[in-house]
Parts: sequence; C-alpha cells; structure tokens
Amino acid sequence: MIGKIIKAESFSKSVSYAMEKEKGQLLETKGVMNDSVRNTIDSFEIQAQLRPTISKPVGHISLSFSAEDADRLTDQFMLQLAKEYMQAMKIKNTQYIIVRHHDAEHPHCHIVYNRINNQGEVIPSKHNYRANTRICKEMKDKYGLTYGEGKDKVNVHRLREPTRTKYEIYHAVKDSLQTANDWKSLQRELQKHQIELIPKYKGKTGEVQGISFSKNNYSFKGSQVDKSCSYSKLSQRLGDCDNDLDLDKDHEEDFSNEKTKKYSTSSQMKGLGLGIFGMLAANDTSNEQESSKKNRRKR
Repeated sequence: MIGKIIKAESFSKSVSYAMEKEKGQLLETKGVMNDSVRNTIDSFEIQAQLRPTISKPVGHISLSFSAEDADRLTDQFMLQLAKEYMQAMKIKNTQYIIVRHHDAEHPHCHIVYNRINNQGEVIPSKHNYRANTRICKEMKDKYGLTYGEGKDKVNVHRLREPTRTKYEIYHAVKDSLQTANDWKSLQRELQKHQIELIPKYKGKTGEVQGISFSKNNYSFKGSQVDKSCSYSKLSQRLGDCDNDLDLDKDHEEDFSNEKTKKYSTSSQMKGLGLGIFGMLAANDTSNEQESSKKNRRKR
C-alpha cells in the first residue's frame, strides 16, 4: 500500500481525472452531487467559498496496492481501507469522492476531498507526507498487505501485456545470471527463454553504451526491466561487452561500410584537391610561358 499526495490545481482537474478515467468506478461520495461530473465539481467549489482566501482547497490522494494483493482487494475492502486511511490522516467532516481505477495491473483508487470542511474550517496539510508514510506502514502491518511491489513476489501469470513479458524477462535475466559469467553465456541462456539481448552502439562506433531485451514482439531497455538489468549494473558483474558480446552482423557490416565510405571520400577529396592544385599549377606555368614569349617579341 502506497499513498501518493498529489499537488492538485483545481477541483475541475482532479474530479475530472478521477471520474472520467476509462474503467473508473465510483465507490463512494459524501456531501456532493454525483449525477454528473459537472455537478460534483460545482458541489466542491461552492463549499470552498466558505473560505475564499484559501488558494488551494483541493485535496487529492491516490492509494496503490501491490498486484500480489489483487485477489483480496474487493471494492468493499478497498473502500474500507480508503476510509480508514482518511480518518488516520484527519480528513474528516468534509466532502469527498473515492474512485477506483482499473487501468493498471495493480489495484488503486483516488480520493478527492475538500480541505474546507463542512464548518468552513481548513483541514491542515502540513506534515501530510510524513503522516502518509507512517499510516501506510501501519495499515500494511495491520492487514498483512504486501510491502512494495517487489518483482519476485508478483504473480506474473495474472499480469497483462506488455507488463507480463517485462516481468518474464526480469526473471529470466535473474535466473541466467546464476550460471552466466560473461556476456556471451548470458546471451545463450536468454536465448533458451526466447529472449534476444540487443546491444546499443554509440553512433557508428563499435562501442556498446546500452542494452535492450526483446521477447514476444516487445522490447525494453535494460533499465526499464529493472535497475539491476541496466547495462551499467550488468557490466559491473560481467565486465564491458565491447569485445565479448556477439555483435550484430548488420551493424558490423554498416560500421565497416561507414569506415570504407569515409576513407573513400577522404581519398577522393585528396585526389580532387591535388587535381585542382595541379590544374592551377599547370595554368600558372602556361601563363608564364605565354608572357615570356610576348616579352621576347617586344624586344
């Protein structure tokens, strides 16, 4: 369980995002009209006028849970957790909406509330970040929720694409590193999992500056799979792969052709330069000879 305090600009933006999101589900509202997004926004804004000098009356918090807890996170249980969280954060006696979103593999919901409560008092936001961290930890311990979203604990088969493939690559790299001691052996091990290890070169040089992994027509940079799968992290373990990793044949050919082109162009320019100077030199000689003949005739 992770609480994220969002810096909200207006009720219009926060309510619209929460309620108009595709696959959004309204779990509960209090003190606002909920027959339309516009009426919900108006309800918040009218109460905010009780304290017109408060420039930021909008409260917006998202609560995210590990995909490992998805089976437990029924609508009723998520609503219970959201309301208990609000009570602990001292978000009381005010308008709010709680909306669940189904657009990601991990369960999550959004809480939008009015910092101007029903009596016109301001709900303080000072120290909210510190309280948020403490309360989330306490609730995770109380209900036995998963800490973070460690990839080793996620049920990969329940994930949707392309996230599922990314997790499969992560586990394959982790397993392959148990036996691989250089880049070539890592390549061979990953091929057993139908995963291609693709080097990224610096310009047209043969220097490798990054890697990506490809499977099921999906491709991810090493750092996108996991920090431990970035080129810098793997290089610390396997060494530089400039002369170790099997280079892409097309790249090698392109690199070779590029060098040939540069050499050829350079040679042509040199030849052209010599030709021009040669012509100039020849013309100068010819002019000198012609001038010499004229001088003789005058004499």
